[in-house]
Order: sequence, then C-alpha cells, then structure tokens
Amino acid sequence: VCRARAYAGVRNYRRALADLTRAIRMQPKDAELYIERAKLYLNRDNLKRALADLTRSLSIKPSARGYRERSAVHAELGDFDRALADVDAALKLQPASSELYLTRGQLYTRYEDFKRAEQLADAPVIDALAPGRDIVLAVSDFEFALKLSADDPVAYYGLAVARRRVAADDVTGQPARYLDALKSVDQALRLKSDYLDALLLKADILLLSEDYDGAVTVSDQAVEIAPKD
Repeated sequence: VCRARAYAGVRNYRRALADLTRAIRMQPKDAELYIERAKLYLNRDNLKRALADLTRSLSIKPSARGYRERSAVHAELGDFDRALADVDAALKLQPASSELYLTRGQLYTRYEDFKRAEQLADAPVIDALAPGRDIVLAVSDFEFALKLSADDPVAYYGLAVARRRVAADDVTGQPARYLDALKSVDQALRLKSDYLDALLLKADILLLSEDYDGAVTVSDQAVEIAPKD
C-alpha cells in the first residue's frame, strides 16, 4: 500500500493500481483499500470502476469518506440525485463536518446549473425565473458550513456564487440586489487575497452591479495574479 501511494505521488498510476489490487487480494475486507483504488481509477478517468470500488467499500463498512468520494463520482456522471443522497448519508455519520456542508452546497449549485441548462435547451428564451430550490438550499448549506468553520474562503466563494445566482433571478432588476454576493466574495478575498476565482467572480458581480470602474480595477488585480490566463 505504501508503494502504491508512492507510485501515485509520481503519477505512475498503472503500477499504483497493480500494487493496490495485490493488497486487495490479500485483504479483500479492507474497505479503505477500495477507496484508495477508486481514487486511482478517478485519476485515469475510469468512473465506472471507481464507482464499483466505492460501492464495494461501502458494502463492507459504511463511512463518510466513502460516501463523499462516491458522491463525487455520481456528480461527474451527471447523477446529482444520487450524489446528493450520498452526501446526506455522509452527514448522518459526520453531522458536524463543515466540509460535507460545503460539498453539498457545491452540488446544489451544480445541479441548479444543470437544470437551468436543460430549461434553456427546451426554451431558449426565458423571461424570468424564481430562484430554484437547489440554489436556495446551496445558500443554506454554505452558511451552515461557515458557522462550523468561519475562516474558509472556499465556503465564502461558494456562498457568493449562490447569492449571485439568486440575485440574477431577482425580477426587480436593481443593481443593489448583488450586495449580499459582493459581501461574501469580499470575505473570501479577505481570507485569501490572491484567490483568482474569487477575483473573477467579484469582477463579474461588479459588472452586473453596473460598477464598471470597480470591475476594471478588480480585473487588473486578477491579471497581475495570472498574467497568462
């Protein structure tokens, strides 16, 4: 197992897989080994084998880690209902995990994007949409994650993304509706000033708020951090 991890560290996934497969043959009831091998399959984009290993691991010993990893595979396969069900199962085992609330918030956000894309494909012109249930749940999960871990810039970023989406669906059309999203992204940047995704999100929010000078200033900061992007 140690050698498999070493091979994985240098991205020699073929040899890492071979070693873990040998380890599983010797200890077929070790649930953690199946999770380790599933992660290697993910690195090789073999989602079906990763899913099979994670399901096997959970059948041996249910664990929050196993459910979380399987949730990620379901999401990559576009099965958000199963992905969310697995995070719910993980939260039953670790109800005070800020990481799991963060993960579920991110899933709700992705699920909202997925459903919105389907709506647009069916009807390219949509006059106005109320904020979807999933994005509202995402806001709630990000807020709860921050109650558990108040200094997580990723959670503030996720909250800003969700709040921006809610604001964009606000039919009042007032630029001030983006204020909550702006406050959240500013918190993310207060904790991590070189957070490129947060800078890009802030620039976008400022554009939507019709603060064009502010958007230019923040875009310049982003360019300084990643001049080649």
